[in-house]
Amino acid sequence: MTNTSKYSSAWVAAAYDSVGEREWDRFSRTPADRVNLFIHEQYLRRFVPPGSRVLEVGPGPGRFTQILADMGCRIFVTDISPGQLDAHRKYAANLNFDSAVEERRCLDVCDLRGLNADSFDAVVCYGGPLSYVFDQALAGSDE
Repeated sequence: MTNTSKYSSAWVAAAYDSVGEREWDRFSRTPADRVNLFIHEQYLRRFVPPGSRVLEVGPGPGRFTQILADMGCRIFVTDISPGQLDAHRKYAANLNFDSAVEERRCLDVCDLRGLNADSFDAVVCYGGPLSYVFDQALAGSDE
């Protein structure tokens, strides 16, 4: 999934749609992957207060959503990939963390207008969503 040109939301969505449910296994394939998941979980448990209302940007199929749900959080999920949101729905239902998900929306991390930032206690945005938009860092506004 390498894109050397400027950010393209369509390219990112298509790339993650093509990965599909394989994204769930990304943190369990090797011992190093499992350590990576463990480290991410420790940061969630350290910095996100239990019971928080969380905006999770780019959750893929929901590995971190599952952890946040275990922490008693209420999660508003956004992902640029409709395919990843479908996988998220499936894993959340099958692994019983769907009740913690308030809503799922297909949104671009570069355009989260319409969300009331003051309504969230924390934002979780691990990995991909930020790595694809570095060239957009100066495009943000104070709106």
